Order: sequence, then C-alpha cells, then structure tokens
Amino acid sequence: MHNFSGLPLDIIDHILQFCPTFLTLRSAILTSKSFYNVYQAHPHSLLLAVACNVIGPALPQALRVVRYRSPESAPNDTNGGVADEASGSQTKSDPGDEILATKSHSDSGSETKSVSDEDKEGDGKTPKLVEYDDEETDEKTPITSREVHQLCRDAKIVGFFEDMFSLRHKNRRFKTSQLTPTESYRFRRAMYRIMFYSRVFSAEKYEGFSEDDELEALAEELMKVRRASYRKKFFRGFFSDEILQIYAVSSFLVEIVHWLDKVFFLGVEDKESVLALGLEWIYNSMQENVEARDYAYQLMELLGNSPFTRKYLSTSISPILEERNVKLPDRKDSSIWRVVLDSIDGNQDPCDQCKTVTPTEFDFLGPSTYDFICASQPYQDKFLYLLKERLAYSPLDRAYLSKKPDAVRYPKIMETIFNDDIKQPEFSNWKKEDWLCKNCMEKYMREHFYLWLLGLKKQEGETIPEDCRYGYDCATMNHNLQHALKFNHLCAPSRNPEDEEYITFF
Repeated sequence: MHNFSGLPLDIIDHILQFCPTFLTLRSAILTSKSFYNVYQAHPHSLLLAVACNVIGPALPQALRVVRYRSPESAPNDTNGGVADEASGSQTKSDPGDEILATKSHSDSGSETKSVSDEDKEGDGKTPKLVEYDDEETDEKTPITSREVHQLCRDAKIVGFFEDMFSLRHKNRRFKTSQLTPTESYRFRRAMYRIMFYSRVFSAEKYEGFSEDDELEALAEELMKVRRASYRKKFFRGFFSDEILQIYAVSSFLVEIVHWLDKVFFLGVEDKESVLALGLEWIYNSMQENVEARDYAYQLMELLGNSPFTRKYLSTSISPILEERNVKLPDRKDSSIWRVVLDSIDGNQDPCDQCKTVTPTEFDFLGPSTYDFICASQPYQDKFLYLLKERLAYSPLDRAYLSKKPDAVRYPKIMETIFNDDIKQPEFSNWKKEDWLCKNCMEKYMREHFYLWLLGLKKQEGETIPEDCRYGYDCATMNHNLQHALKFNHLCAPSRNPEDEEYITFF
C-alpha cells in the first residue's frame, strides 16, 4: 500500500475535496492516517465540497429542501419537516453517519487534532431549518449527517428523473442523461424547487377540508388567500425564465403522471394535482413500490376535490407571468422544452416502418424505451391483450402469465421476439434496433407474442399437446376446459375454411 504520509496537507485536502460521493470520502479517510487527520481538521468544508460534487450547482436549492421545517412540526423536530416514512430512517450504512462518526474518536489511539476555526461556526449536529419564505439556503451552515443522507436520497430521485427527461425530450437513444452541464443545472434547479414547493404545500396538509361540506366555503376562501400570498410569493422571487423552467419541468412530471395513470388507473382527472403528493411518491411508483401507490390511492379523492391542489402550480405561475407580460406556453406544446434544452436530438425522426413523424409521450419505442411499452396498452399486467385473436380470452393463458411475473417483462420479451427463429416472414426487414410508433409496435407484438409464449412454455419444460386445427381462432377453448387442455392453441389455424362450415361457440 502506498504511504501518503509524505504528501503536503493542502494536497490531501484537495484530493478529498474531489471525492465524487460521500462513500468515496469515507473510504479515503479510512485509507490513511494523514487523510483522516486532514478530514478531522476541516470536516465541514470537505463535506460541503463533496456535497457540491454530488448535487452540482443546484446545491443551494437542494439544501433548502432538506432544511425546510413545516410550521406544524414539533419544536424539537430535527428531520427538516419530513416524516420518517418519507425520508427513510438512518441506518448504520448511511454515508453521513459513517463519515461524521470519524470525528468522535481518534485513529489507533492517537490524539485527535483540535478543531479548526471553521468548525466553530456550528456543531455539525443541529440542522439549520428554513421556513417556506426563506431565501434559498446559503452554503455556510455546516451540513449534518442527516442532511447528507437526505441530500443523497433526493439526488437519486432528481438524477432518475433527469435520465427520464433526457430519454423523453433530449435523446431517446440513451437511458442515461445526455443533458449538457447547463441544461442539467436548469433541470435540477427546477426539480429541487418543485420538490420544495410540494413539501410546503403538500396534499396531506389540506386533508379534511374537502370532506366536510360545512368547510367548503372556508376552504375556498383559504385557497384564494394562500394562492394570492404564499404561493405567489414563492414564485415571485424567481426570474421569468426560471419560472418557465419550473413550469416546463412540471409539465414533464405531468407527463409521467399520465403514464402512471395508464398503468395504475389513478382515477384523477387533474393530473397536475398529483404533484401535491411529492416527487418521492412519483419516483416510488415508477419503481413499482406498491406501498407508495396504495398510500396515494387514499389521497386520490382529496386530490380530486380539494381546491388547494387543483392546477397545483399553474394557477400560481400564470398570474405572475401575466404581470410580467410573459406568455405561459401550453403544456402540450413541444416548444416548452426549449427553456431547459438548448438542442434536441432526433425530434423529427420518423417511425422506421410507417414513417410517422414524432409520436407523442412514450409511444416512440425502441431498445432504450421498451420499459414504457406498458403505458400504450390498456392492461399493463394482463398481456392477454397482445395475444392474437381469441387467445386474448384464454383463461389458461391468463393463469399461466400471472404466475410468470419475472419472465413477462417487455425488455425480455422484445429481445426474444425479434430473433429470426420466431420472426414471421412478412416482418423479415424489421429489426430490434428499429424505432417504432405505437401502432407498428403493437402490430409486431400481436403477431409474435403468442409464439413467444409458446417458446416460454417449451423452455419451462411443459409438454405441448397436439395443435388445434382452429389454432388461435378457436372459440371452444374459452368455454371448454377439457378442449383447452387437450390441444395447443398457440398456433395458426391449419384447417381450410372452405372445406367445411366454420362453427364457433360463444
């Protein structure tokens, strides 16, 4: 192992400042006594430097989120006004705890260095909490271990959505963000501001107003007051282009909510109101967190009826821009993304098969967007919709698919059905690298999904019975279990309809 004891202290300090993550910082200070001593002397400046590396230039906005304290919070609340269920409890593996814990003991029994002047600014344990109308947090107050944990958690959420935004509106060929540093800063700054807004004016705070008819008038009046003062005040301190960026990013989030609604049937007419649940809920739902979705269903009625969440951001943004003679773009106008993006790659590319130009939402499908196919189908968890003809009503295939959740994943399916041993002759020029519109993708899958299902059964070692001469067009299989078990229907009809009368049973 290299001996770092000969390195000048300022060089070690610079090395630690460039650690890309808090876990990297922890590993570095445990590598060498010299590194450890430098960290002991300057913990807060090093934590701030690494926080800048993790968050980027949007750190002031990120700190404002984690340091927000709700007026309803208890005086001794040190969680920044965020409930434990939302923020996640700290564990021994949390990087903030592990890093800051190195301050409390000396290495190998040696004497701990005295704390430098910078550490006298704060004890590093008591978080600085901010109110909703405070300025975006400066970076002088020491970062606590809890804030490290929350910064990392929020950065993960924001990074996930940046990747999706890039895939959707910047360059659909890459799953990871292709935004330039400037574009990324605009996006992340807007995301943290929306995250902060959704905590200050969260749906939970207004729960109950719409449940009692006697409070309807009061709720409406309070809504007007809050929108006229608190919410407008929130946006009034931003430049117009920053407000437009917030609006554009919120429009992207509304797109995500539309996608979630198609998949999970949220049942909320005003999709913008779902932002009141917070970005954490949208993120958890995208990760198939069933508990998060179940919790949201409890609030859906509130979102639909509450005047506080209706047109959640736009009703506050619109009057401010009108005062400044700035036009608020339509959420469906593709030019809205130009306030965040300086350039867009492939926005005029056609479907590789039918040559349709620029389908909307997640309907332009290819290798990097297969995960979003389910939103183009009525039933995400019922793949029978894609089975050919009367197979779509097959109770046997329905039961079989329900038992194979890991195998029935679109990326896995797409990897298989484009293989030459499955591909039908009329699709010989279709390739898995093609970018297809929704209609072309559905056409291809409908002609091949039943063959994929047959191949899956063979792979699982099932004995495939004799083919039914009616194949996938057999009506008997759907009401006669004995017939369905006796014959294989995952095949094309083999009989000639002209030879005999075609009889079906419904």
